[in-house]
Amino acid sequence: MSYSTHSSLYDALLAIALEHEDKVAITCVSGEQVTYGELMARIDLAAAGLAQQGLSAGQSIALLLSNSINYIALIVACAKSGIAYYPVLENFSADYIRQSIEVIRPAVLVVDGSRQIDPQPLATLELTQLFSATVPSEPVDATVHTGVFRMLWSSGSTGFPKVIVWNQHKLVLERQRWIRGIGAGENDVVFCRHALDVAHATDLHVFTSLLAGAKLILCSGKESDAEILRLILHFRPSIMSALPAHYQALAALCQGEDLSFIRQPFCGGSYINQHLLQQVYQQAGLALKQLYGSTDFGLAMVRHSREVAGDLGMSLLPGVRAELSPLPGLAHNCGELVLISPFTSEGYLANPAANAKTFRNGRYFTGDIASLRDDGKYVILGRVNDVLITTEGAKFSAELDYVLTALAADAEVFTQVAQPQAGEQHLRVAIHAREAAQFAQAQHRVEQALAAWNISYVIESLAQVPRTPVGKIDKPKIFA
Repeated sequence: MSYSTHSSLYDALLAIALEHEDKVAITCVSGEQVTYGELMARIDLAAAGLAQQGLSAGQSIALLLSNSINYIALIVACAKSGIAYYPVLENFSADYIRQSIEVIRPAVLVVDGSRQIDPQPLATLELTQLFSATVPSEPVDATVHTGVFRMLWSSGSTGFPKVIVWNQHKLVLERQRWIRGIGAGENDVVFCRHALDVAHATDLHVFTSLLAGAKLILCSGKESDAEILRLILHFRPSIMSALPAHYQALAALCQGEDLSFIRQPFCGGSYINQHLLQQVYQQAGLALKQLYGSTDFGLAMVRHSREVAGDLGMSLLPGVRAELSPLPGLAHNCGELVLISPFTSEGYLANPAANAKTFRNGRYFTGDIASLRDDGKYVILGRVNDVLITTEGAKFSAELDYVLTALAADAEVFTQVAQPQAGEQHLRVAIHAREAAQFAQAQHRVEQALAAWNISYVIESLAQVPRTPVGKIDKPKIFA
């Protein structure tokens, strides 16, 4: 291999590969693996394949793929070629897919036969065709690409999905800042259990691992919790990130197994409480490290402390600044969290209303409420739209979900704060129970708890709990 400049992401990975050419870069749980040198060869092959299919800088492609080494190689090949990629999320309805095609206008849909869309919205290109090309001896395009290279739809877990546009130069700088912040390096093993369609997989695992010269363990994204535990014990990773529910399920399955060899078990994406931290530590030996960020902004805060019984205060990453925008009914040290960073997304594609609401004067309005403590650490309390002012003070939907589920015992409880036209706060409650008797018991206990707050509410039955591709509870679908 020799060094030549093509794009921000490709160049950064090539620099790593030149130092670690024969080191294993990716191991799939199916058994396939590649070294850094072999990975760069695949990336070059895919870039040549894109060019030979008539695709060029400034265009975009849609991806309907399952997890694989070639999927990762194609992502970096897109960066090298100046082509933007757009993954079709598995939970998207036909209407969402149609809207996304209209907004993004991809030139082609790359498929591998693992998933189907009916009806097919675009001309398709088999993934294997891109890896059967001939790599030219001289670069076809000497242009250095630093601009937009991916367009991810938000999962929709906090509202209607939006297309988030990332410039690859900023993304690489944001990832390198994270790598420095957590001290990731060539001796680390990074375990990815998520589908590559989502930023949780690419940003927290793929890019973090490859740009640190580490080894990535790539799951299919379809494994059961029991299978994930078996794979963790086999590969013994040092870094992974998952949702609270993922860790809770792993801990319940451990039965004496100690997972403390995972030195950086990051946890984020939804509500975390001290009970969860204690439970996971006692059952699995994992001292979870809470993190905070978004697909829209990047990572912003992390809880570095390994104190299991400690609080949930998080520190800002170097280079990230924060402000609190005051909101009525909250304490003086609480407000909407506003983040500032030079390395963040370009905002939402073709959505001026959402951009005007979220990205203002170089600031990102998160939609989350946080409190700032005297020690300079932040605690995330909940969503701006999910705060309920009760006789006992402010309550947040995520907190209510946890408390009411604990009371319900054999059922799961989800809440949403609604604002009727009269202005009176109203709580919607959905209960998921396997049997009618369990639902009735849960309903009775929830009603008892809510009665003391003098809040109007309505309770409904939930047949199934919808989740986003990364595993978050999909509340917009629950309360559609």
